[in-house]
Amino acid sequence: MLVVGPLPPPPGGGETVTQVLINSNLNEGYNLRHFDTSRRVSKETMGRWTGANALWATRYLFEFKRVLRTFQPHIVHLPVASNRPATVRDALFSKAAAVTRARIVMHNHSGLFDQRYNGAGPLWKRYVRTHLGRASAMICLTPYWKEFFDSLELPIRTEVIYNPVSPDFIHALDQVRAAGARNERQEAKQVHILYVGAICEPKGVPELLLACEELMERVPGAILTLVGGPQYPGHYERIQALHQTLKHADRMRFVGPLFGEDLARAYADADVFVLPSHSEGLPMVLLEAMAAGLPIVSTAVGGIPDVIAEGRNGLLVPPRDGKALLGALERIVESGDLRARMGEVNECDAREKYSAEAFAAACDELYQTVLLERPW
Repeated sequence: MLVVGPLPPPPGGGETVTQVLINSNLNEGYNLRHFDTSRRVSKETMGRWTGANALWATRYLFEFKRVLRTFQPHIVHLPVASNRPATVRDALFSKAAAVTRARIVMHNHSGLFDQRYNGAGPLWKRYVRTHLGRASAMICLTPYWKEFFDSLELPIRTEVIYNPVSPDFIHALDQVRAAGARNERQEAKQVHILYVGAICEPKGVPELLLACEELMERVPGAILTLVGGPQYPGHYERIQALHQTLKHADRMRFVGPLFGEDLARAYADADVFVLPSHSEGLPMVLLEAMAAGLPIVSTAVGGIPDVIAEGRNGLLVPPRDGKALLGALERIVESGDLRARMGEVNECDAREKYSAEAFAAACDELYQTVLLERPW
C-alpha cells in the first residue's frame, strides 16, 4: 500500500491523517510505503498558479511514477484537494496510478469541495469527475460529505470514516493534565474561550472578535485566546486593525501558532472552544477540543453538524451571524453545568469514535473490501 500525503508541520487534517496511517498497526498487515508531499512553505502560497508550485508538482509527478514502477502498490491512498492547481496535480497522480491498475482510495479533506465544484463550469466539472471516477472508493469525512459525493453519481464506493485525533496530541494532553495545567483563572472566576485555527476571515475571526467585544460588556470574567497564524494575504492585517479598535482588546489575546505540549496546554486551560468558520470539512481542531473535554460553539457548516449535536455536546449557529454567535457564547459561558455536561460527552465521543485505532481499523476494512471487489 502506498500512502500519499503531507506530514506536519504545518498542522492540518490531511497531515494528521497521513501521520496516523503510516504510524498505525496497518504496517503489520500491509507492506506500507509513504510518498511524502510535504512542503515547508506558508499555506498562503499553496493552491496558487505559480511557477514554483508548477515546478514542485512536475518534480513530484516524475518521482511518483518512479515509485509506482518500483513499488507496484496494490492500493494507493490518495488525498484530494479542491482548488484548481491542486486538483490538476491530484488528477495527474490518479491517472498515473490508474495505469498501473492499483486500487485508488481517495480521501477528501477540503471543506470547500462542494462549493468549488458546484460553482464551476461544465468543462471543469467533467475534468473533476474523470479524476474522481478513477477511484475504487472515496473516504468521506461525515455523512454530509458522503451525500455530496453520492450526488455526483460516480461509479465508486463512498464510505464515511471520521478523522482521527492524533495519538501525539492525546499523549501531550494527558501529560499536561498530569502536570496540572489549569491556572489561577478559575479562582478568579474567569471563563476562558479558546479559538484554534488560521487567523483569517473565512474562519469567522472578525465575527468572533465583535461577538466577544459585546460578550465582555455583559460577562466581566470572559476572556478569549486565539491560537494560529496568517493564511491569506491581507486577512491577518485587517483582523489586527479591527482588534485594535475594540474596547476589550486586552482580554483577547493572539498567541500565534502553538504545537505539542504548548497546544495541549492551551486546550487544557480553556473552558469553551469556539470555531465560527464559514465552511469546513471536518476540522481537526474540533476533534482536539472534544478530546480535551471542551464544549463547542461552532457554525452549522460542512461536516460539523454530523459531529456536534445542538444542545448535546455543543451549540451551533449560522455562519457569518454575529448575533447568533454572541447568544451561543453567552449561554455557554454563563452556565458551568452546561459546559461540564457537554465537555464530558465530547471527551467520551472523541476517545471512542475518533481514535487513531478506530480510524485505522475502518480504513483496513475498506481496503479489504476494495481488493475483494476486483481481485488482483
